[in-house]
Amino acid sequence: MASVESILQFIVDRPGATANEIADELDMAANDVQSRLAQYIDAGKVKKDKKRIEGGREMLVYFPGQSLVNEVDGVKRIVTLAKRPRPPVADSERATPSEFTFGFFSDGSLSIGKGNKDIRLTRAETSQLLEFLDCINIEKIAAG
Repeated sequence: MASVESILQFIVDRPGATANEIADELDMAANDVQSRLAQYIDAGKVKKDKKRIEGGREMLVYFPGQSLVNEVDGVKRIVTLAKRPRPPVADSERATPSEFTFGFFSDGSLSIGKGNKDIRLTRAETSQLLEFLDCINIEKIAAG
């Protein structure tokens, strides 16, 4: 069974995950997730919210509190594991390394650069961007 530390790390790495997603990834039963997180929820280190899914059902989703993010090793894995294959990008569509750069930092910020322009997003802005990108149907866009 997964340790509480691995569950907490997963929530920091993938905010908004459901108990089923956590259980699937950590090879444990979904009903164990809530019980193992109870003291952290009571302490405010983990926040839970309800998310409406298809069919009108609500599921609990978990988010890290700032104190939990500070306690965890300080390295937040922003990139999530892909569940679907990505369409190949033609070489002519790829940017050369000098044209386009990006980087994730341990404080949760993101830097994006193209040419002589550079944007640095805060942790909150990075989270908003990733939530937005996660909602996009990449296959539909890439096929078009």
